[in-house]
Amino acid sequence: MSLTCLLRKRVHSPQLRFFKFYSPSSSALMLEDETPNFNASVPKTNTRMFHLVVRVFKTLNWSVAREIRFKGWVQSHGFSHSINSFRIIIHTFAFAGMHLEVFALIRDVLGFYKEENRDAFELVSTLLDSRYHVERDVGCNVDIRRAAEILGRIYTSGETLTVVTYSTYIKGLCKVGSVEVAWKLICDLHCNNQPLNNHCFNAVIYGFCKRGAVYDALEVLQEMKNSGQLPDVYSYTILIDAFCKDGDDQKVRDLVEEMELRGIKPSIVSYTSLIRDGIRKNMPMKSLMNIIREISVSGYKYDQTIYETLIDGFCKQGDMYSAVKLLEEMSNNNFAPSAFCYCSLIKGFYKLRRFADALKVFIIMQKNGMWPDTIACNHILSIYCREREFDEALALSEEFQEHGVNLNPYSYNEFIHKLCRESFPEKALQLLPRMLKRNVLPEVINYSTLISGFAKQSNAKKAVMLFTRMTKVGITFNIKTYTILINLCTHYCKMRIAYDLFEEMKERGLYPDQIAYTTLIAAFCNNREMHMARALFDKMSQEGCPPNAITYTCLINAYWRLNRRNQAHKLYDEMRAKGLSK
Repeated sequence: MSLTCLLRKRVHSPQLRFFKFYSPSSSALMLEDETPNFNASVPKTNTRMFHLVVRVFKTLNWSVAREIRFKGWVQSHGFSHSINSFRIIIHTFAFAGMHLEVFALIRDVLGFYKEENRDAFELVSTLLDSRYHVERDVGCNVDIRRAAEILGRIYTSGETLTVVTYSTYIKGLCKVGSVEVAWKLICDLHCNNQPLNNHCFNAVIYGFCKRGAVYDALEVLQEMKNSGQLPDVYSYTILIDAFCKDGDDQKVRDLVEEMELRGIKPSIVSYTSLIRDGIRKNMPMKSLMNIIREISVSGYKYDQTIYETLIDGFCKQGDMYSAVKLLEEMSNNNFAPSAFCYCSLIKGFYKLRRFADALKVFIIMQKNGMWPDTIACNHILSIYCREREFDEALALSEEFQEHGVNLNPYSYNEFIHKLCRESFPEKALQLLPRMLKRNVLPEVINYSTLISGFAKQSNAKKAVMLFTRMTKVGITFNIKTYTILINLCTHYCKMRIAYDLFEEMKERGLYPDQIAYTTLIAAFCNNREMHMARALFDKMSQEGCPPNAITYTCLINAYWRLNRRNQAHKLYDEMRAKGLSK
């Protein structure tokens, strides 16, 4: 069965969507003298929208909020700005306990979704993208407070509280982030000989692990055993997963051995955590086959998570044949690929430069109503920039953002790189204001690509202007930035400045690579300063950066031109002995 057929084979309509709306942040870093000039439309937002949101936030004035109609806002401000603004207002009223107002606002949004035939399932993740914050503020202030009042009434009435009551309350505390309170309650209950079960302890173990306090969670496990409660498979599975993420291999082995000694059979989730840990550490998939075989021996059938974890592992290691075979098996066992699975395949094919296959996966993903994550989107944009027109790639990026995908500086760098490669650095520069309007702050990679583009056009003025701007906005240079600047200085015979920049780079803890060394060595060779070129060449090897064939060639040609044939022959023999070809 071909890859395309496999991905088109849908056993059930997947409801999962890969939507991630982000909260926009204000940015004052607008370029002073550059204005974007693209045909593709960008939703414009006037200040009235933000004034209304601020008024509602400060005053909780429902009459102000009633002026807002979601459909009208989408038409005038664009979908992304409108949904983010509505989310702020909905959360504001929810925190204040104004439930009727929240209901009215959500009904307005749902009406728009129905009219536009949008998938309302995405609205859940959109409105609750700060769900832990919502749970902590709303849940803790309302549900937990009421639960505590009920618990207190039962206790003072003289009725006996059951272990189910306690475990439910403890789980609720952990759910809203009050893990320490839940743990203190367990300790108090244990001291007073009140009933406890493993569900109480597991809730606290999970709560600590969720916030990264894995050793606190381990302490809870120890106290659990001391109190006479036997840990179950869930207790160990939670901890194994947490220590795998923490990178503590010894603790993982200890927990697995303890499970075996207690006769507890690892769950499919335990195995998945171990496999994910191996993939994170770049262990060859063949070495993970022992864990995979254990799953079969233990009588477990693969679930969707284990299939997609394995597919992701094979994709990361470039074994697309095995990934596609597993995809076929997964499909035959009535599991439809999720967004995560599609993204893994896109990244795997892109890594092997199988761009056509990556695009096929993307097209099928779209037909199934899903959108890639940011990294997979960047790969697709890169392919579009390589193989299609610039405007088509830019339009696709707008479509990504309209569907809630967070583009980042690397996304826009695909466009900047394409325009600079085609000798249009001025047009590429116009992308920076566009990025800022989309709440994406340009980073060193964007500036470095632009500076390189202007340097190749011999436009030193623009290149220096961008370096100055980088310094003003506090962006730290990387090796590539320094190398470009060094190359620019050598082009204008500013050798002393170039060498000072090279030394400054090392002082800042950046270790020059082969390109940086070779750039400066070549410049000294062209300037006939062979003592400086040779000193850099020797230092290069001493600092663990072996010269390549280009570095040797620069020196050999320079010695030959200066009629210093012995040095040239000696370096040539050395290069051949190291297996470097000229």
